[in-house]
Amino acid sequence: MKSIRRQLVVTLFVSALAVLAVGGWILHGAVTDSLTAQFDVGLEARARALGAMVEREGIYVEVNFHEEAMPQFVDGADLEYFTMWLEGQTKTMTSPSLGGRSLERRSAGLGERVVWDAVLPDGRPGRVIGVDLPVVVVEDDDGDEPDDDDEEAPLLEAEVGTGDLAVTVVVATSRESLDSQLAALGTGLAFASVASAVLLAVVIMFAVRRGLEPVEQLAARVAAVDAQSLTTRVDGDAVPVELKPITSALDALFARLDESFAKERRMTAAMAHELRTPIAELRSASDVARAWPDDDSMVDEVIATAGEVARRMGTTIESLMRYCRLEAGQARLEVETIALRPFVDALWVPHSLRADERGLVFVNNIADDALVASDSGLLAIALGNLLQNAASFASGGDVDVRSSLAHDGTWSVSVANFTDDLTSDDLVLLSEPFWRKDEARSSGQHSGLGLTLVRAVASVLGCTVASQIDARVFTMSLAGLERASSVDEADSSSSHHVATSSQG
Repeated sequence: MKSIRRQLVVTLFVSALAVLAVGGWILHGAVTDSLTAQFDVGLEARARALGAMVEREGIYVEVNFHEEAMPQFVDGADLEYFTMWLEGQTKTMTSPSLGGRSLERRSAGLGERVVWDAVLPDGRPGRVIGVDLPVVVVEDDDGDEPDDDDEEAPLLEAEVGTGDLAVTVVVATSRESLDSQLAALGTGLAFASVASAVLLAVVIMFAVRRGLEPVEQLAARVAAVDAQSLTTRVDGDAVPVELKPITSALDALFARLDESFAKERRMTAAMAHELRTPIAELRSASDVARAWPDDDSMVDEVIATAGEVARRMGTTIESLMRYCRLEAGQARLEVETIALRPFVDALWVPHSLRADERGLVFVNNIADDALVASDSGLLAIALGNLLQNAASFASGGDVDVRSSLAHDGTWSVSVANFTDDLTSDDLVLLSEPFWRKDEARSSGQHSGLGLTLVRAVASVLGCTVASQIDARVFTMSLAGLERASSVDEADSSSSHHVATSSQG
């Protein structure tokens, strides 16, 4: 399993090691060059000091080397070596430490130096420098040969004539001290690198753990969310900026889930609501049958009513199940051509008895040519609930059902009735589940979910639901029904719906 923590630690550690290695390599190179340059400067200083011992008096040259001044060229544990060549001369001037031998001659021009590594005559690793220097001229008043007044004879005397003269000085010394310093440098850098790597590993693991703490806290908060706490929100001021998109997306997801769960609960209650009326009819029919068991005509009527109610319940359940499948994207609308006028007449039948008891008059003013292409089962649920709402709560007078053709070619159906209870402020609450204007006056036969179901079904049908109150007239309308033009299909479907359409 992939781990962000492990990947971050490994990536940061490897990257830090790479940076550390490059930095160490650069530092090692810079310090090595500096130490070597300092070593070479000292070697060059000795070569120039030796070159200054070569003096010219007139046409004569002599080299005055004093062993006590430079004992390292005579004997000792740290022997050094030199060889000098006069320009135009075959004679060489060598240090006593060479025992008559000579070093390799290399030069780069007057005043310039050349440095190289070589094995010393005693087998030690050495550093060698070669430099061409002008011969020092001293004043000679008589032009005679130099006086030999010194107790110690010069290393070399030669007659060189007139003209400029140069001497090539080559000095060799052991580089063991330089190598020791470079080895100590390498060892120090190696130990420093190991210690830095260990420290880096600790710091990186701590930093990654500290940096991922908000992610772990977010995971814990999300893990605590269940179906009963979908209102929880994880976004907040304490969340790092990098996690804001994730927390915002999670909050939006919880909001959608909360709405979906609430919608499922509303739909479950709405389905139960749709079955209340037919169940009540069956109970009433059974009561009538028990009251007059010997009246054959009454029993036949009760059986017929029970069969009709059962058929309507089956149709309602099938429509609700189809609605659920449509919501889940598992089915398609069963679109057919419907003549609205006879369709609405058939939907009013289950509510006519209650409307008569309350003194309501049903008026169907739907146009004869109002043909729509829709799903008859779902449309029956939507329009049937509007009619049931009017039959149950209208304050007397007419229940007026009308149709109108919009500019976009779609039909709308409106159900209008008088009301003494509702106000304009109540319109926004009408689709709220279980809402009632006056709980005390409720008979308990209505769950308050009818209009909620109307809006839910309308959304699947691609329609909109609107409501308004004007001078005590309350109007609910279903708009956006697709217009159809097949008269033959409408006639056949209308007769079918007059016989079979159902309402909960």
